Amino acid sequence: MKPNPLPDSTFLLECFTYDPVTGMLYWKNRPLHHFKSEGLRNKWNRQFANKLAFTSIDGEGYLYGGVTQNGKRTFYKAHRIAWKMVYGIDPVQIDHDNRIRTDNRLSNLVESSAELNAKNRGKRKDNLTGYTGVFKTANGKYCSRLGKVYIGTFNTALEAH
Repeated sequence: MKPNPLPDSTFLLECFTYDPVTGMLYWKNRPLHHFKSEGLRNKWNRQFANKLAFTSIDGEGYLYGGVTQNGKRTFYKAHRIAWKMVYGIDPVQIDHDNRIRTDNRLSNLVESSAELNAKNRGKRKDNLTGYTGVFKTANGKYCSRLGKVYIGTFNTALEAH
């Protein structure tokens, strides 16, 4: 699923402080022009300012949260917000280098492509051989595939790899 386009950098910098060392986002005291009234702004700032933002974890294991702009609430992933705050551009895709999806330290975030991001995945849970593209056949031999291309059948998993 394609992520929501991010708000512009100026808006994000008015809303959040990002600590690149810890990877945490904090709400700032938001300015009056973000709200319909001074009372709403004051109430919001008393409740959220200087507190952690994006503390929920989605079904994929990423930190996310909602941001209201122009009366509309939209949800974003924390690592995408952090990237835009630092670099000023919407990332195409972000890879968490250490595979920990809640670790949004700048040193752990790498702009990537779908292909490169897939290479950084761990082995599948149903992988019993320990090698990508190698599986055990019913007769006890090991079959090797590269994507949909059949490579061959071998006596050991290592040979198939």
